[in-house]
Order: sequence, then structure tokens, then C-alpha cells
Amino acid sequence: MSLVCTVPGPPASLELYNATDTSVQAVWTPPIALNDIFSDYIVVANAINTSYTTNQLEPRQWVFPNSTLKAGLPDLHPGTQYNISVATYSQHVIGVNISDTIWTEIGGKHEKSVYLYVSSKIILSFL
Repeated sequence: MSLVCTVPGPPASLELYNATDTSVQAVWTPPIALNDIFSDYIVVANAINTSYTTNQLEPRQWVFPNSTLKAGLPDLHPGTQYNISVATYSQHVIGVNISDTIWTEIGGKHEKSVYLYVSSKIILSFL
């Protein structure tokens, strides 16, 4: 007797955008090949680089129904690079994921100024 397990395919694409100091927006498209009907998407944010702390940050995980193709991912840490992955989930089986990386902001979005100083006087200022 053999047991056959069908694994749902990965989402076809993933885009990460609009990072703030504590959140990221993610949008994905459904799998091209639906090997199996799936019930949910599992989204995981793993910190891979940070200026926030010297301690290792725990991964964050969210579960969204299969009708969801866009989500805000809250409760992230500032100044941290995350590997965000999205996978399908069906009958206790997690499918292959698709992933991308993004940095959260430090202190929210703000303009950065660059100054050129000569003899302690500001000569040029660029925004």
C-alpha cells in the first residue's frame, strides 16, 4: 500500500512594498498549477539582518484564507531586513513557498539630508 500526498503549488508571484518602521505590505498571485485545492496561505517573516537588537528575533507568522491576495504584515521591528515567504496550505501540508526580502524603516519614513561642510559653514544641502 502506498500513500500519495499532493502538495499545493507556490504562489506565482510576490511583491513587497510600502515598508514602514513596523509593517510591510505584501501582494501575491495564486499558484499557476493548482496541484490540489488549498485552504489558506501561510505568510512567514524571518529576520535575517537587524540594527534593532543583538538578540535573535523570532519569526512572525500569519494565516490568510485562500481568497486573500494582499495583506499588511504588522508588528515587525524597525531597521530589520526580513525574508518574507508565502506558501499555500492544504490538509496539513504546507506547499512550496515563494519569498523576497525587504527592510523596515528606522523611525518611519523621513527625508534624508546630505550636507557638505567647508570650514564649519554649510555650502550645499541636498534632500
